[in-house]
Amino acid sequence: MTNELEQMRDQIALLRRKLDKEAIVNERLLRRAMHDKVRGITRDNRAMMIVGGLATPYMAITFNYLGMSLAFCIASCLIMIVSIAATWWGQRDLHADELLDGDVVSVGKKVLRLKQMNDRWLWYAIPMLLLWLGWLFWEAYQQIGGTPLFNGFVTGSIVGLIAGGVIGGKVRYRTQRRAREVLAHIEELTRE
Repeated sequence: MTNELEQMRDQIALLRRKLDKEAIVNERLLRRAMHDKVRGITRDNRAMMIVGGLATPYMAITFNYLGMSLAFCIASCLIMIVSIAATWWGQRDLHADELLDGDVVSVGKKVLRLKQMNDRWLWYAIPMLLLWLGWLFWEAYQQIGGTPLFNGFVTGSIVGLIAGGVIGGKVRYRTQRRAREVLAHIEELTRE
């Protein structure tokens, strides 16, 4: 009886060691998954900032060439700069490598801040975009209104707006989805 009891204790101890190893592996896998998601978020944001940085001088030169007012050119560039700054501000302290060995709770707070900022940003960006579009069409009408060129300009602008909206919407949705997944993983890790 004592021998059987001793064997059962050894088996339980072996099982506990295996479970501990599995928990460590699961935690590493979760940390790696979160790392990859945060890295994807920062990569997408950097790409958007680069595109915005390249688009700003292009807009200024193009709008100036088309004869649009200096005020419109400056306002357009300022809107783009504010958008780039807001993107940078949202992710300024978010580093994917902190998830591998660092404190996941602090990274979770940063991801939550980014997610909330992205949600709030729409309340500013959409009205700003609508005002800018109205001003753009008014500027174009002042230059080429009543001509077939104006109709082409409006059509091209609407097509560009739809394409930009689809691309921006997909990037935003992907960023928010990744942020939700990271927060869910962090909640799972801290629950254990």
